[in-house]
Amino acid sequence: MAPTVSSRTFRRLVTTLAAAILLAAACGDDQTIDSGGAPGDDAVGDWILRSGTVDDEPLTPIPGYDATLSLGADGTFGGTAACNGYGGTATLGDGTLELGEYSITEMGCEPDVMALESLFVQALTAATTFTATTDELVLSGDGVELVFAPIPAVPEAELVGTDWTLDTLIDGETASSVQGTATLRLDEDGSFEGSTGCRTLTGEWLVAAGSLQFPSLAADGDCQPELADQDGFVISVLEGPATVEIDGATLTLSAPGDIGLRDWKR
Repeated sequence: MAPTVSSRTFRRLVTTLAAAILLAAACGDDQTIDSGGAPGDDAVGDWILRSGTVDDEPLTPIPGYDATLSLGADGTFGGTAACNGYGGTATLGDGTLELGEYSITEMGCEPDVMALESLFVQALTAATTFTATTDELVLSGDGVELVFAPIPAVPEAELVGTDWTLDTLIDGETASSVQGTATLRLDEDGSFEGSTGCRTLTGEWLVAAGSLQFPSLAADGDCQPELADQDGFVISVLEGPATVEIDGATLTLSAPGDIGLRDWKR
């Protein structure tokens, strides 16, 4: 069994791994599909698992623990395997796929999540062929099949240069109001600043694999005892990687484990 580490350590490992492996693949439009290019170009992009089978056993995603795959035109692949982050090198041909050496973090999650991850990794590493359209990627191999949908591009233009103020913390089915003033601002130069409600946040941000990531994050200052849990929760979500949803003037960031920061207001 993989050793258990803190959720904060795990999320930093995933963020660092994704930033290092997927940055090159994320420099362009997240969902540019050009079937007229080099062999395998139609599979290049960011994908999220929708269904699958391993030796006739169904592989069903668990809400809050996405299994994702990013295939880069530079010969890299990576993503999140429900619990852990992974990445390595890949060779894409004309409908063929060969995954090379890869690394994976060692977070211990709930048994059902780890079972899903084991099946996903087994299927992924056994896949040898693919079919791809703008709406779907299917990987196949001996006794395995994985069906992915494209990950929507992060709306960077709407995120950057805006002062966001947080209203609600989401932990599974539980929503709680923010105490104090928690803020976030992303700047065009890749830096950010904000607050957990008691400590000041600074660092760097980027978009990779269809998510918002903070590979560099520092928290300065002290928290009153009643704000310590909120401080840790906000940082855990930002250490994501976080999916982004903007609805009008409201921003929601969601991280693995069914946690999130909702109702950021412009």
